[in-house]
Amino acid sequence: MSGPTVPPSSAIVAAPPAVAAVVVAQRLGELLLSFPCAATGGGVRWQVLALKYEERHNARLDVQALGFASPLEAVTALLRDLLGCVDVREAHNPVLGLADAATLVPRTGPSFA
Repeated sequence: MSGPTVPPSSAIVAAPPAVAAVVVAQRLGELLLSFPCAATGGGVRWQVLALKYEERHNARLDVQALGFASPLEAVTALLRDLLGCVDVREAHNPVLGLADAATLVPRTGPSFA
């Protein structure tokens, strides 16, 4: 009787980028919701959100690896259900705000900011 068969290392495949993008979107959304200024009109700069993401999840946030040309393109796609007002004057450091509907949904959990 032999043990379980282990596939060769070439058969082990990383998770598809779409799965990673879903996880990144969830994490970014949770972080954006933790910033009161995102809901009150001031907004949060992309660089601040990305820095907090990297601190919280101990992982570099690379929008190009996810298939986006800029942070603005990434947040528009990844956070489309949460985004309200966005200052797009700087595509590489947009100011992100929450949609009113996103702020009215009760949520529980720790603050990540």
